[in-house]
Amino acid sequence: MKTDFSILWVDDNSEFVDSLAGPLKTWMDTLGFSLVVYPHKGEAGVENDIKTKDIELIILDYKLRGNKKGDEIIKNIRDKPYYHDIIFYSGGPIPPEVFATPLDGVFTVEKKDAKDCIKSLIALKVKRVSDLATFRGWVVADSIELEGVLGRVLSKCFKEQKDVFTKCVLAHEGLFDFYKKHLVLNSL
Repeated sequence: MKTDFSILWVDDNSEFVDSLAGPLKTWMDTLGFSLVVYPHKGEAGVENDIKTKDIELIILDYKLRGNKKGDEIIKNIRDKPYYHDIIFYSGGPIPPEVFATPLDGVFTVEKKDAKDCIKSLIALKVKRVSDLATFRGWVVADSIELEGVLGRVLSKCFKEQKDVFTKCVLAHEGLFDFYKKHLVLNSL
């Protein structure tokens, strides 16, 4: 079972999005992830998707149809209590005044370099998730070992009542069930 990696992508050129999303999906599949793309042609629905979906990355084009610009969408996102890394690209130059004050977590690239930037940022995020999963595994393994050591130590403390202790405390399997075991120990 693969883990979903969700991208919210705002670009009015669906052919460009599709040309990058297909190869990205194939590449993500080799990493053990299933790429989910939520495409938008403009600002409509963007905030709702950010609120309701587990978005990992936002990708935005600078020039959208009509008068709306991608930087306005970014500013609207940053005015809300959400934080996502954002890749912001354009086929032409982005005026310097657009980000006179740099915004944290916004990576600006030329459209021709968007695929490489997206892959680099996704690879970094996947590495972070893998590192977190490894760390979690260590914590779980250490907790299991700690529970075993605790059981052996407490068994020695309850020599006369070993059968009662074994039945009431040790026989209750369950990692992180320390609270219930503590209650039973107090009752003994």
